[in-house]
Amino acid sequence: MKLWKLNNSVSKICKTSEQLFTDIPYDYYEFKQEKPEIGHIGILQNFADAVLYSTELIAPGTDGIHELMLSNAAYMSEWKNNSAVKLPFDTEEFDQLLEERVKKSKYICRKSCGNPSGLYNERWKVKWE
Repeated sequence: MKLWKLNNSVSKICKTSEQLFTDIPYDYYEFKQEKPEIGHIGILQNFADAVLYSTELIAPGTDGIHELMLSNAAYMSEWKNNSAVKLPFDTEEFDQLLEERVKKSKYICRKSCGNPSGLYNERWKVKWE
């Protein structure tokens, strides 16, 4: 990553500069990544390694569950006029509030939400051999 950081604020430069921004003092930084970025591919590889070789998981499922709980708590708070939501929250209340929004949604699938044409059915089938 490369960063050019101005030595002065933009507003100060605009107020004091007599030049056309051709020679504005700045500091240059370059950050090199020490380890390769693994992203989703790395997480999936780590999961496979955990299954095959008992490697420690980078992102255990419990982390995802906790992240989802925080996200759902934020939604629940908004649905309840931004009131505080204590964790863990009442999942039945969350489901009820969500269902109310689903019923009011103009994007709800009123008919079968499946794939009526059947085009993708084969694509998503697991073929164990």
